[in-house]
Amino acid sequence: MAAAVVAAADKLTKAKGLLPAQPGVMLPEVLAEDSLSVHHGLLIAPYLWGGQVPQLPEEGRLTLVCQLLMLTDSEYAYAVEEGVAKLQEAVAEQGVDILDWKRAG
Repeated sequence: MAAAVVAAADKLTKAKGLLPAQPGVMLPEVLAEDSLSVHHGLLIAPYLWGGQVPQLPEEGRLTLVCQLLMLTDSEYAYAVEEGVAKLQEAVAEQGVDILDWKRAG
């Protein structure tokens, strides 16, 4: 899991603002681990915490925490074709275990 977060942060840093770190942003080919079926990332608003999304007040700005949701090739393709909102609906309707990084793609 840490490798995916580090890789996503690296991809965002190298993009120099072209990929904003905000919910709804997709990160293709974040993780190249053959033993896993998830290789792409999607930044979403955190859902694991109760209450409000964690915020970090900084000088001149407010930073919100994003959660990295890892996607299979087919989930990523669906999000590209149908949109992130439709993917999130489909994942919820189908009961996809998003914590299973070896799930069928």
